[in-house]
Amino acid sequence: MKALRILVTGVASDIGFGIGKILRDNYPNSFLLGVDIDSNNHSLVVFDHFKKIDRADSDSYKKSLIDLVKSMKIDIIIPTSEDEINVFWKKKLVNFFEKINVDVLILSHKIVDISLDKFKTHEFLKNNELEYPNTYLASNFKNQDCFPMIFKLRSGQGSKGLRILYSFSDLKASEMNDTNIIQELLSDNDNEYTCCVFSDGKTYRSINIKRKLKGGTTYSGEVVESERIDSYIVKISKLLKLKGSINIQLRVTNRGPVLFEINPRFSSTVGFRDKLGFKDLLWSMQLKLEEKVEKYTKPKKGTKFFRGVEEYIIKE
Repeated sequence: MKALRILVTGVASDIGFGIGKILRDNYPNSFLLGVDIDSNNHSLVVFDHFKKIDRADSDSYKKSLIDLVKSMKIDIIIPTSEDEINVFWKKKLVNFFEKINVDVLILSHKIVDISLDKFKTHEFLKNNELEYPNTYLASNFKNQDCFPMIFKLRSGQGSKGLRILYSFSDLKASEMNDTNIIQELLSDNDNEYTCCVFSDGKTYRSINIKRKLKGGTTYSGEVVESERIDSYIVKISKLLKLKGSINIQLRVTNRGPVLFEINPRFSSTVGFRDKLGFKDLLWSMQLKLEEKVEKYTKPKKGTKFFRGVEEYIIKE
């Protein structure tokens, strides 16, 4: 593999750290720089260097990141958090870095815009006649006989702010605004899937994992083969004109697969997928660097994985 100087953000998280491990294995001669707002982390187990960075929503984030990229002579940046991905487009960092020949591993503005706004995700599915969960802006939600429902932040991450509403009285008046949504509670917790699609813009590869959650994170899963799910998620990816890797979360209901969230980033199962042979991080790197994308051999149906615990020691 080509020796690169790679910057990964959010390395204190399981996503950023997992990406670091994959890069270390596949780019052993490359320089890996990890950044995060939390300096008390285990990133130096796999990264060559760590730097604390300002929050993505701070006024100083853009300048501090640009200065760091220039001073460390970075070749490619991998933003891992939704806040940072949003800022990369909002503050035109993608365009800036492209002009100075620094690659950014990020999905298109269209995909990011639709994915980070859960109401826009709902409208995208509805307008394209795809199965979707009934979704309302909290400001427009009426006392309907359709409970239980889920209360979500319109642009929230993961399970932050999420709760189940059992009646209209569970909704506070202060919450009935356009920053929140009320969404249909899709039935059957045992039929939740995290799915990934990779595309070079022409061909599509997908993997479907039936998962179990603990603390909002996938802690175990099983590879599932389903033509119905594949057809649904690939159609979504084609409509989004996907180039790269996208994570789709859905439940299988009596009306078929129903998407409830799109993550326009690598998900917490990126490490598991890599071990299963679905190397969407590596393929995305190869696509960005205009290299030949490696072939894919599907894992066997029924293959299971589990998230364990590992201890790390970092000497001063």
